[in-house]
Amino acid sequence: MISLRRTITWPKRRWRAGGFGIHSPFAYSFVTEVLSRRGAAGHEKLLDGLTGDDLHFAALLLRCIGYFKPASIAIYSDADGRLRHIIGSAQPDITIVGNDSTAVPDMTVFGATGDSLPGDNGSSVCIITRINKEPSRSLWKRLTATCSRGMDFSDRRTGIICRFSHLPRQSFKIVIK
Repeated sequence: MISLRRTITWPKRRWRAGGFGIHSPFAYSFVTEVLSRRGAAGHEKLLDGLTGDDLHFAALLLRCIGYFKPASIAIYSDADGRLRHIIGSAQPDITIVGNDSTAVPDMTVFGATGDSLPGDNGSSVCIITRINKEPSRSLWKRLTATCSRGMDFSDRRTGIICRFSHLPRQSFKIVIK
């Protein structure tokens, strides 16, 4: 049973704490501007027809694109072309590179299908959906284990790795909205 004292002090402590307990300016701005927001950064019409995890992932992807502003994106396991269509409609100036490209993209998106996912292509930002299931789980574990600099953010279904050399190696378990 919760004591009366705890009931009174908890809101007071919560009020004074103020933030997420994140000290890195990059991580704090990324969490507050991208991960803790809802919606698709003004592109809600593009997401008509999507539901559940697909809607959540597409909205998160559009918020990440708005935050990082990549010049090129690699999309893996996009069998029906839906993510390509959404990205192309939201940001027509972004180059979507294929699996056979030798250029290193600014961002890589790993969708979840039954196919085996490719290895690391060296991009600065990797977004992986359904990290609680194979083959995404093994890819997530492999990428986070081999990353020596940068930060990763994950919840039960989505993982984002930001591999920037100026960032220290940190992992954040956070609720991505």
